[in-house]
This record gives sequence, structure tokens and C-alpha cells, in this order.
Amino acid sequence: AQGRNFTHSPGSDAFSVKVFVIVNGKAQMLKTELNDRGDGSFQVFFHYGLQPEKLIIEVRTKDGSFVGKGNKARVIKHPEVEQCYCPTKHSDAWKEAY
Repeated sequence: AQGRNFTHSPGSDAFSVKVFVIVNGKAQMLKTELNDRGDGSFQVFFHYGLQPEKLIIEVRTKDGSFVGKGNKARVIKHPEVEQCYCPTKHSDAWKEAY
């Protein structure tokens, strides 16, 4: 969108997301679920059970280009593990239920 925010869905296949953790110096790719919320925003679900040294998130467009500043993956050093109970994929349904 040439630096502009989306206000509608660009399509569920507009982006791909890969998430990796580094634990004891070894990289492991996590299973991810990318949900198009239809309003220009996306949710990514992933789970890691161990405290990783790093969390690496790659967001790419259909043509393989990185999304965001610097055209590279985002690296989060020493992320904190939290428990999150997410019973539904849609935030509106979640707000109504809770």
C-alpha cells in the first residue's frame, strides 16, 4: 500500500508469516496461523512452550519481499512467555463472550 495503512482486506494470501525461536543456540520454526480479519488487519497465532533466547518473525508479501522497516525479519531478544487464552479467532466475538 506504498506506506499507507490498509482499511480493507488485501486478501488472505497477501502476506506470509514465519516465526522461529532460538533455544540453546538452535533455530526451530513454529507452526503459525495467519487470520485475515477483513478490515486490513491480520492476526498471527503461534505457540512456543520454552523460554527462547530469541523470537524471529518474518512477514513477507506475495513476491517474497520483507514487510516493514529495513526489509528484514524482526528479532526479539529474550521474549517473555505469557499464558494467553484465546478462545476465538475473531476479536468481536471474543469481546462479546468475555
